[in-house]
Amino acid sequence: MKSRFLPKIMALLSIIALLIPATLFAQDSYTEIDYPAIEVDGPPQSGTLSTEVQFYSEYDDFRAATGYSFSATAGQTYKITAIFIGEELKLPGFYLLKSDLEGHLYGEESDAISFRGYDGASQGDVTLTDYYKSPITGSLKILLYNIYSDSPLDYTITVEATEDVFSYDETDYANIEIGGQPQNGTLKPIRIDYGYEIAFSPGHGYKFAIEEGKTYRIAISNNEADYFSLVFSNPGTLSGDWGEDFYTSGYISSEDGYYFDLVADYTGEMRFLLISNNNASYAISVTPAPMTVTEFLDNTTETIEYSEELTFTAGGKMLGIINDEDFSGDEENYYAVAYKITLSEGDFIKIHASKQGDSYLSIYYKADGEDEYEWIEDVDERADGDEYLDFTAEEDGEYYIVISDYDPDVAGNYYLTVWNTEEEPENPYEEIVPVIAKVQKAPTLKAFAQNGNLQLSGLTAGKAWGIYSAKGALVQQGIANSSEMNVKLNMTKGVYFVRTNGQTLRIVNK
Repeated sequence: MKSRFLPKIMALLSIIALLIPATLFAQDSYTEIDYPAIEVDGPPQSGTLSTEVQFYSEYDDFRAATGYSFSATAGQTYKITAIFIGEELKLPGFYLLKSDLEGHLYGEESDAISFRGYDGASQGDVTLTDYYKSPITGSLKILLYNIYSDSPLDYTITVEATEDVFSYDETDYANIEIGGQPQNGTLKPIRIDYGYEIAFSPGHGYKFAIEEGKTYRIAISNNEADYFSLVFSNPGTLSGDWGEDFYTSGYISSEDGYYFDLVADYTGEMRFLLISNNNASYAISVTPAPMTVTEFLDNTTETIEYSEELTFTAGGKMLGIINDEDFSGDEENYYAVAYKITLSEGDFIKIHASKQGDSYLSIYYKADGEDEYEWIEDVDERADGDEYLDFTAEEDGEYYIVISDYDPDVAGNYYLTVWNTEEEPENPYEEIVPVIAKVQKAPTLKAFAQNGNLQLSGLTAGKAWGIYSAKGALVQQGIANSSEMNVKLNMTKGVYFVRTNGQTLRIVNK
């Protein structure tokens, strides 16, 4: 006998079957999940992303996710750090959300204040950091997610109160002196809005004066960071538009010695950001890039106008750097400065050069219409930082007075006086070069080569002497038996260096 209730029971079961997927298996929206409290400056919170949560109501976007909330104070900056741990393929990230959620993660009414996402597949741990300066006192929410919802992902999250993080256009750009002492620093986060992403990168801003066409070397001493990026600004006020404000960048690492050579394409103030992958400590300096002798003399801007009553004085900080075996016989950096003077055959000048350290005076010559520079003479006769030379031009052309140091890597102030009057003019720059006590050097070596013979003086009996090519190869050697001697040369024409008793002198075998 059929029950009169059977049709009603079957109808009820059908209704229940239809309702089960919508009730028992529906995924919550991010607006409906719990956001348990996480303590600011408290212990890390850990868990596993495995529960699917709907992110966008407009279409099926489900991600493994969980949420937290923290109490914020107006004016305080917070650092949020999420570490996602695991070996599975993943695209993790997190949103910083308002307290009252409306259900939109984009647009003008978005619940999202900011987000940090990893945009590439990873097979290892991923660390994401965000900084936020709260304008309100109240609750803020954090929504952690993993786009690959079928791959459970472990995480750890912390919230810390920290110092303000400024945007790159708001941060201070410290002035750095070209050729000055290296500046020490520690990188701190800077907010950079790339347009497609907001990043918080450890960095620091610097500025220095540049001249169009000149090359500057930015060098960094560091043992903590894997690399540094340098981002250089266009001239003018920073607008906050990354694409408009910066025009070029450089990448340096331990492999290339942590330095970058910048060729200036305008004259004015250059600002640059130093950015790295962690909050590294470092020392930074800016100097003119090392040049060959030819490059150095080609870029000479200081000139002396010859006259019958010449009284020229100058001084300043030595900034140029020469690195050229033809100049020094080695591959070291020598600080130098050059002055150009045009002389006719028979013109006579007196030169007094001085610098902090031990000045080394050189004269170069370039004939009219020629591109090559010819070394004429070196002077290193005194140990008190001053050198003197009476010079008469043997040919018409441009002559270059080069002041450097006897030792490499010695910068400092200098002064130069050039005259042909009876008395040496007073040089107002003389006060910048203090008298420096120093150990008296060995007798000054002098050399003169002509017609295959080398005349040497200033030798020390019993000491070895050697003649080296510009590349450092030994081509001739001997032992001095007195302070003076004549040597028959057995090498081809060219530039060579005589070395003995700690002294080096350049010679030209014509």
